[in-house]
Amino acid sequence: MNQLSITHAIMLLPAGVAVDSVYAMHCLMHIERRGYELVGIVHDWPTAVAQVRADEAEVVVFAREEHFEPDWTPRVEFVGEETRDLPSFDAISKPRNERAEPGGEGRHRRPGPVI
Repeated sequence: MNQLSITHAIMLLPAGVAVDSVYAMHCLMHIERRGYELVGIVHDWPTAVAQVRADEAEVVVFAREEHFEPDWTPRVEFVGEETRDLPSFDAISKPRNERAEPGGEGRHRRPGPVI
């Protein structure tokens, strides 16, 4: 018998925002569309983190990006396209031009354009 796992969500609203506000309705629509079960509404980050750590919820949903304060810890970040497009560490750490070895033929290639 297959048992479906239900994802529990907490709605995070800024302090002073009513539970019947537009922000709350946006969060609720997101939770419903994703198939999550709403288990609580909180108004501060430490309470949300405590509930996640206590395994009461797996997801914290907030309506606007600016509702997530940059100084909250722990920080959760997603590597975006601009980061994945950076050159690899190996490409950065290797010298661009090889030096001639004693008894060698000098440089093996001409330097490329500086980008």
